[in-house]
Amino acid sequence: MSGFDGIATKDLIKRAALVDLGFKVDKSNIRISDITQEAKLIGVRLTTDDVAKAITGKSRAPEEKLALIQKLTEKVIRKKSTT
Repeated sequence: MSGFDGIATKDLIKRAALVDLGFKVDKSNIRISDITQEAKLIGVRLTTDDVAKAITGKSRAPEEKLALIQKLTEKVIRKKSTT
């Protein structure tokens, strides 16, 4: 983070990781609906808004939900890269 002279809090680092994941989603040409479909397969209901806010770093969701979204997003990226 060039030019950043603030304090790197745990929350700020988590948001940065999710935003980085968002960039990977864009590069991989993955749609938000791909991530929600993956969640549906394991029995979890996520809205496209939940996922979109999480990967832009604007979500106020609990840590567990953000971790789930991150895990599912990484899984979809891996699936997409192997096909």
